[in-house]
Amino acid sequence: MFNKEDNTQKLTLAEVLRPLAQLCINLAGKNGRNWLEAFKKFLRKGDPWFISRWKVWTVAKTGIKMPLTELISVIKKRGYTIRYSADYSLDLHLLEETLKFNEKEEEIYFTITTPRELGLKPGWTKRKLLDASLKNGLAPCLSGDIIEIIAQSKDQIKKGDDTLTVAMEPITIENSSANFCIGVYDSRYSLGYLNGDLEQIWDYPANVDNKHIFRIQKKQY
Repeated sequence: MFNKEDNTQKLTLAEVLRPLAQLCINLAGKNGRNWLEAFKKFLRKGDPWFISRWKVWTVAKTGIKMPLTELISVIKKRGYTIRYSADYSLDLHLLEETLKFNEKEEEIYFTITTPRELGLKPGWTKRKLLDASLKNGLAPCLSGDIIEIIAQSKDQIKKGDDTLTVAMEPITIENSSANFCIGVYDSRYSLGYLNGDLEQIWDYPANVDNKHIFRIQKKQY
């Protein structure tokens, strides 16, 4: 019998096999994916049945340590162009020392939301946006996240979708702060850049509905 005062005693084989067999049955069943994700949370000592309020947009494995040249090649094969503005392309290789990638190999969940959904009103800044995300179970992306996302899937955006801005600490391009964005321009998929000034005030009413990509905090999945 289990002794509440001593949880260090070894389990018997019978005690282990029954729940293990049931887990295998659940994993192989029609809800196997849900059971697998819950089991992963359990192994990370998280609440296996906690459901985040944020809808998962995509999941990407980070820390794959693929050379940037290979990542860029994959992105271009996906049909993406890399541009600085509507008229000028930018050699992404120049940003190799600037880009930040996740060092640990793990799955990261991403969502898309707006300043309005994070409780902001016209007059918000990107600094306030990043701060609001942390209070709502989200986190800013690393600058390399979007590159790994695109490299792993070609179906993240579809023609007709709005431009998606990556919520992140800005990188420096030609002495200016910039954020990554993805979208479809002139029927071509593009990875581009927007003004990344954290203190710029966005006071046009429609700007509160601009779509941004965030990480979902690990404790939520």
